[in-house]
Amino acid sequence: MRSKALDPEFPYNALDLLVSAEGLVNWTTHRKSRINIMWSMPAIEELKWNVDGSAVGKPGKAVICGVLRDHKGVVLCLFLAFVGIKESNGIELLAVLKTLELAASREELCGKKIYH
Repeated sequence: MRSKALDPEFPYNALDLLVSAEGLVNWTTHRKSRINIMWSMPAIEELKWNVDGSAVGKPGKAVICGVLRDHKGVVLCLFLAFVGIKESNGIELLAVLKTLELAASREELCGKKIYH
């Protein structure tokens, strides 16, 4: 019996994995590839935030970052902040909250449609 539900090229059966998970580790490491993601611009006269958050460990050192761009892709604002020792759950929410703080504090952003 082969475990093909997740990937038809999966080369191991359940007994192989019970004996040793080394093959699984090697197979998943070998199969990793980058996914190309394109930035999609907002509509004319609108702005778009792209944000992210990450922690190394559970809990671990956590950072948030973001970039605000207009419909031409021009960068209007950037931020990167260490937010302490946190669990990974909720870190991206902290990044979204930071964008709201920045938008509220910058007069030139008042009245603009801003997307995350």
